[in-house]
Amino acid sequence: MTHESPEILSGERVVAYALIDASVDYVEQRRFFVDDEPLGRVPRLAICDEAASGNALLLHCDEAWNVLGAEVFKSKAEAMSSASTAYPGIESRWVEMEATEIQRVSVLGDESGDMACSFCGKRPREVDSMLEGKSAFICNECAKKFLAEKDSG
Repeated sequence: MTHESPEILSGERVVAYALIDASVDYVEQRRFFVDDEPLGRVPRLAICDEAASGNALLLHCDEAWNVLGAEVFKSKAEAMSSASTAYPGIESRWVEMEATEIQRVSVLGDESGDMACSFCGKRPREVDSMLEGKSAFICNECAKKFLAEKDSG
């Protein structure tokens, strides 16, 4: 089993990840719940850029990088700080993922095939919804702009 994080988790680009082994303490000062149950210690953490909102996601994962729970933060730094409260000393464990915007779009493109808004080029994971026509796609953002221009014109 590979320890390195996948480039994409929950449809978002991973920007940093940490492997948590027995040498890393776990402090349950803050409780993180999934389905009304405390999640507890996990073996993997990942931080993702949430393309649509610009927020950072802190993903709590199992050994195989399956996402068990997620928290939303305003920035990567806030997500790392929150992780440090539960896992003191984890700061030195973070591995930064290097990816250019072109690589991110490439990976997202692999996941969504050729589906991209025909007007702005955004992928399904970057918008709330995508409508498909006979030979084109339009995202909810471009559809709203079109309707606003139609109503004002």
